[in-house]
Amino acid sequence: MPASLESGELIDHILTRYHDTHRRELPELIMLSRKVEAVHAGHSKAPAGLADVLQDMLGELEVHMKKGELILFPAMRRRAGPGLDAPIAQIRHDHDGHVEQLRKLERLTDNFIVPIDACRS
Repeated sequence: MPASLESGELIDHILTRYHDTHRRELPELIMLSRKVEAVHAGHSKAPAGLADVLQDMLGELEVHMKKGELILFPAMRRRAGPGLDAPIAQIRHDHDGHVEQLRKLERLTDNFIVPIDACRS
């Protein structure tokens, strides 16, 4: 679907599907992960450090999303053409950093697998 969208529609999709979702869900995930880490600290499968990684991710994502919202997306809406090269390169560079954060999450959560005896949190 996103490949078939015009620039403005794609921007709106990114804002609602990703930016709004990250801002809404990551704070809750951080809170829940802190709870799980505190309550289940002695459990061998408890993801120690998960809340800190999520907090770092939220900070990095907030900076990344603001770059898009304040620089790249307005330029795209204005159809800035060649003036988009630098902001796009920066956004792509940010995405590479996000991959490393996701790898950290993957390691901490045993490939995103919830332990059989995990609580609902």
